Amino acid sequence: MMSRAQLYLVSAGIAIQAIIQALIELRKRGAFRLIVLCLFNLIILVFALFLSSSADGPNAVKSVVGEQSAWLFFWAFVCAGSSTWICVKGAAERDAA
Repeated sequence: MMSRAQLYLVSAGIAIQAIIQALIELRKRGAFRLIVLCLFNLIILVFALFLSSSADGPNAVKSVVGEQSAWLFFWAFVCAGSSTWICVKGAAERDAA
């Protein structure tokens, strides 16, 4: 899965989900950390879409593609998880109030 660049598409999906969730939460309350994480997720999305377009080309080195896609997936997972945590924490604070 890593050497065929499928993790780029998974990373893009995770980033899109995190961006949409952050934008929904930002409509309810503004948080600087959430804005920063939304920007990071947007950067991850752009990188994933850019790198996936050339990953299956004839000149692509499979080990490099695999390592890049694994790192991009890792950072997409970390940023999306952090964004989700902030959104859930904000929802819990609103419900407690």
